Amino acid sequence: EQAMIGLAAGMALAGLKPWVYTITTFLIERPFEQVKIDINQQKANVKLVGYADYPELGPTHALANEKIVDSLKNIKTFYPKDSVETRSAAIESYQHDGPTFISLKKDKK
Repeated sequence: EQAMIGLAAGMALAGLKPWVYTITTFLIERPFEQVKIDINQQKANVKLVGYADYPELGPTHALANEKIVDSLKNIKTFYPKDSVETRSAAIESYQHDGPTFISLKKDKK
C-alpha cells in the first residue's frame, strides 16, 4: 500500500494524473504517512478512490476513515450517496487540480 501511494505521488509530480483504487483501509490507513506527506503536503494531483461499504468484513475494515481523510486539508473529499452523485464526484475530481478522495458505497435499494 505504501509503495502504491508513493508511486502515484511520483507520477503526479511528473505531470501525470494517477487514480488509485482499493478498499479504503488499504488506501488511507495502512499508507497514512505516504498519503499525508507524499500526496497531501505536496498537493500531488492524485485521485484516491476507496471502497468503504464493507463494515461486516471485520474490525480492521470499520475504522474512522472519513475523519482521517478530512484531517488532510489539501485533499478535496467526496462522499457520494448514490451512483448519480458518484458520477458527478468522479467528473469533478478529474477536473480538480489537486488531490481528491472519493468514498464509494453501494446504492441503497
